[in-house]
Amino acid sequence: SPIFLQLLETLAIQIRISSCVLNGRAFSNALNGMGGMSFEIPQVQMLLRSLIPKIEASNEEYAPIAIGSALNGFKQMSSKHLEVELLLNTIAGKIESSTKIYNEMTISSSLQGLLNMSDNNTAVRRVLAALTKKIDQYKAHGQPPFSATSLAHCLAGLRSMSGRYSETAELIRALSEQFVFNVDIGEGGVSKEKNQEFRSVDIGRALYGLQNMNAISITKEKTLNEAQRGYLNTLLDFIAQKIESSVGTLRERDLGDALYG
Repeated sequence: SPIFLQLLETLAIQIRISSCVLNGRAFSNALNGMGGMSFEIPQVQMLLRSLIPKIEASNEEYAPIAIGSALNGFKQMSSKHLEVELLLNTIAGKIESSTKIYNEMTISSSLQGLLNMSDNNTAVRRVLAALTKKIDQYKAHGQPPFSATSLAHCLAGLRSMSGRYSETAELIRALSEQFVFNVDIGEGGVSKEKNQEFRSVDIGRALYGLQNMNAISITKEKTLNEAQRGYLNTLLDFIAQKIESSVGTLRERDLGDALYG
């Protein structure tokens, strides 16, 4: 409505002239709260432009939960907008400078927010690279593997990615390393499978997120090195193993999502 658009414009002006910077909570709430807005609207773009300097000016190390919540609010955003690209670069910088460990919830929330983003965009790839380092850091600190639900949500967030870039390939590698099959535990080296069973909905989400990746083309992609060209096939093999070991029945909707992917 015209009144709402006027409100957005007034907010943008007040934020721009304010001397305040955004702490982690304000940053998280502001971006997550904009998740349902259309970024085709000039007033929304104006509001984003006013927020970016306030985020950049903050010296606070934003908590992982704040980053995850903020990026999760990007679900309706497209990386084709300059304001979104600038904001992604700003957030990538915050992730890169963070010394904190990002848990699986933060990673999955962050990646879900990128589901309408293309990895053709350099800012998107910078965020992917920053999150990949956080997954590697999580693993290096001996944290437990991601749950099947978290892995499925992470992969679902890649639905607009082509996989043709090294940053996307390395993210796929890092997520593949979170898959767990039979491992040795206990003093006797007893082999037991950890509880990472993929449910019907997890299978559907995971494969749906790979819909824009062509495994055959990627194996020939010149922008990737030899190892990176094989990461998607490794991931697909792991998902296939999870499907084969699943004890449940694949529901119609999840089967449709899986085949669409």
